[in-house]
Amino acid sequence: MGIVLKEELHVNILSTDICSIEKEIQVSLRKLGKRLLGQVLSVLEEKEIKKNIRCTCGKNKWRNRGRVARSLRSVIGAVKYKRIRLKCKFCGKEKYPLDEKLELSSYSNMTLGLIEQSLYLATDTAYDKASDNLEKIAGIKISGRQIQNIAKEEGKRILSQVEEERKDIFEKTVVPDSQESRERVFVQVDGTFVKNRDKKKTRSMECKVGIIYSKIEQVSKNRKKILDKRTYATTHGSQRFREEFIAECNRWGVWDAKEILFLGDGASWIKRICSEDFPDAVYLLDFWHLAERIKRSLGEDHKRASENWIEDIRNNYDVKLLLSRINALYTRIRDPDIQEKLRDLYGYVKSNEEGITNWGKVNILGASGAIEKTVDVAVARRFKRRGMSWLNKGLASLLALRVLKLNGEWDNYWRLRGVPV
Repeated sequence: MGIVLKEELHVNILSTDICSIEKEIQVSLRKLGKRLLGQVLSVLEEKEIKKNIRCTCGKNKWRNRGRVARSLRSVIGAVKYKRIRLKCKFCGKEKYPLDEKLELSSYSNMTLGLIEQSLYLATDTAYDKASDNLEKIAGIKISGRQIQNIAKEEGKRILSQVEEERKDIFEKTVVPDSQESRERVFVQVDGTFVKNRDKKKTRSMECKVGIIYSKIEQVSKNRKKILDKRTYATTHGSQRFREEFIAECNRWGVWDAKEILFLGDGASWIKRICSEDFPDAVYLLDFWHLAERIKRSLGEDHKRASENWIEDIRNNYDVKLLLSRINALYTRIRDPDIQEKLRDLYGYVKSNEEGITNWGKVNILGASGAIEKTVDVAVARRFKRRGMSWLNKGLASLLALRVLKLNGEWDNYWRLRGVPV
């Protein structure tokens, strides 16, 4: 069954340039699309009413209460229509069959297709800017606040799915099937703080980020590329993050790997996750963090020395040599600020001795700084721009959508929602 809509489009090609012609065709096609969508809505409603619709009270006796106007915003523009309102003869409940067919909620008159396009923009740029871009490119007007509201709702849907996976493992002890087995898997965890808009709470809230990967390609002499990175990020506390990240690791097949390498920056909470949740993993101190600590501690005045130290520790993993060099420089330096930095560096290296020497056992360098880059891409670039502050629920919802996009699962998610992306 189909709908045929015949229409003549008249385009003036004598006195206008190609850009004007293009624009004129675009406007005409949009008008035609709106007319066609209006007819489709009428057919869908007619088919829906013919169904044996039961009320929540169990009866199927309805009274027609006339038509009520509504505007439907879609990817081809806004369409105004009047849909039938039904009222149950027994309990008095009202319903709009067409709204239910279109899956329209009380807070939104947007189709899923338009919601998908709006959120695709909002995951990368501010809500107001996403609104401007949508109007400029597609000619569709949706305010930044409206995009923000649908982001909260759609994000909650994703977060509920994550929660179900966590409950399956930690409450119902149901372990889902994992992906293919891998020879070696890298796991990294870190966190960053985002400004909190809620003045009743702390000034900032932490976003915790975890990544999993197994395939690394050498792009150039000093640059590597991760080919199969999986990202997880949340605003939840440490324990909840650990459980959700474990669920993600299980789905990815981490525990089926022959070797698990857990990289961290030396923070105690990260090492605790490694020892308690990944007891069979080899803990490694991310060399990017060690190199940065050495550079900051020695400063520009000792740049040549810091470069030598970094090169030697990267090649030989000799912690005792590095500690002796720190001690030797400490005795020669008279600047109290540098001395304090060297003391901190000595303690940092000493407390992470195992994480440094373990590199010699695995005989491979992971993508150094990979978690820092992921934190920047997943969190900082969208949520830590100048002047931005967030409430926890809004941040958590949009972060879930952004992670979905970063993991390459955006199109598949919306296909399952019924959007032909």
